[in-house]
Amino acid sequence: MTHKDGILSALDTSISLEDKIRTSIYEVVSRYPDHQDKHNVVQRELIVKTLEAICEHHFEQLENDEEGAIVQTCESPDPLVELFSALRNLRHDTKRLNEGMDAERVAKPVVRESITEKDTILISRKIRILWFAASELYCASDKNLFRTQGALEQHAAKILNSTPGSLKSGHSHLKSKGRAIEQALYYKTVNDCRQLSKEYGRGISPLRMLLPALEILSSD
Repeated sequence: MTHKDGILSALDTSISLEDKIRTSIYEVVSRYPDHQDKHNVVQRELIVKTLEAICEHHFEQLENDEEGAIVQTCESPDPLVELFSALRNLRHDTKRLNEGMDAERVAKPVVRESITEKDTILISRKIRILWFAASELYCASDKNLFRTQGALEQHAAKILNSTPGSLKSGHSHLKSKGRAIEQALYYKTVNDCRQLSKEYGRGISPLRMLLPALEILSSD
């Protein structure tokens, strides 16, 4: 490469970006016989090495500044200082990923349950909540379906690949500390089934109002 501008201006005039990255990557990828592993390592190294070139160029400019130290004149942090911090964390995670370990910092996935998109409940989570509602709806008239509420919970646990104890705990947590959108689904289901049973059930219990559709939904 003969022309250098933008990111490439971060490079030493005698060593091209391609040469710097190629040398670094060749030292790493020979350890990985699997093609996909090698591809992933190369992709990560390309990102990290490019960011390292940017940061290196920035700090070289600060050292060569004839006016001396730069005084921060606003409350906002220097974006390049933030970039350096992000790079340090990314390098940490890249090394772990390249060693077959889980990422710990910026490349670590978020906990799905912590995502608070206001209109989103995963379908698997909805089904679990509906089984919580089914347990709540169980009453004495349902004994010919399930001998006890515990038997219903065992049936639900088998379908959900869980345990009765886990379902009880999850049910309790939803009612006391669950997300508002999930609690709304739970209580609407319970109240609607009770209301339908009262108005149109002709002796059909609230649980029987829910169970057929829930069984079909759970089998999909």
